[in-house]
Amino acid sequence: IVIDETEALVAIDVNTGSHKAKSGEEKNTIFQVNMEAATEIARQIRLRNMGGLIIMDFIDMKERRHRNQVFDRMVAAMA
Repeated sequence: IVIDETEALVAIDVNTGSHKAKSGEEKNTIFQVNMEAATEIARQIRLRNMGGLIIMDFIDMKERRHRNQVFDRMVAAMA
């Protein structure tokens, strides 16, 4: 996770980093990275007392159910 705070906004970018997927498991690896990132992003927002415009760029996911699950995790983590 890369967090870039500017005067106008906070940009948070999620990357796979050291997570390497086995052949055929890329979708699940990306999904798991995004799920972990959602929890950590919420934690960092609270720890750093961030406010204002916050943009989060998760790794692209093709499956709608995965996108919905990451969204739900983010909502729950921010509650």
